[in-house]
Amino acid sequence: GEAAMLHDIGKSKIHPDIINKDGMLTTLEFSKIKTHPMLGYSLCTKLGITNKKILLVIKYHHENVDGSGYPDGLYGNSIPLFARIISICDKFDALTSRRSYKDALSTYEAIKLMKTKMKNQIDKFFIQGVTHLCYEHCLNYFPDNSNVLDVGIGNGIMLKNFHALIKSKNLKITGIDI
Repeated sequence: GEAAMLHDIGKSKIHPDIINKDGMLTTLEFSKIKTHPMLGYSLCTKLGITNKKILLVIKYHHENVDGSGYPDGLYGNSIPLFARIISICDKFDALTSRRSYKDALSTYEAIKLMKTKMKNQIDKFFIQGVTHLCYEHCLNYFPDNSNVLDVGIGNGIMLKNFHALIKSKNLKITGIDI
């Protein structure tokens, strides 16, 4: 929990005009944003945090399992376990949050995007866990077992009226590919 709360602390060392910018960042601005994991790691070590798991999450939460992340371009299991978990949470939060340059995605849209277009960047085991948690939440949300539908996130089946069905509280979701 502490690592999750501190993972972006390095952003406190980046100019607020960049952090709070309306619109897309320039290449230079994004390069400054990409320094926040190392800034956070340095700040926390200076503050006396010695727990390696926390420090490694702060440093490596933007690494991708395909090696395309930063700051060190780590690949696969060389990325610390908790950093891989927080990375998925951070990506999910970014996708489901409104930004000045984009609307928020729904939970369903975010998971679908993560399992398709981002599938090489994130740990497959953990995205399956997130999918399963959402599936379990939906099962708990619709306990009467009515209107069972197969969503099939992994194989590209789409529900056009997913939000309307969710709002009706008359739907139970099964068959999510986990």
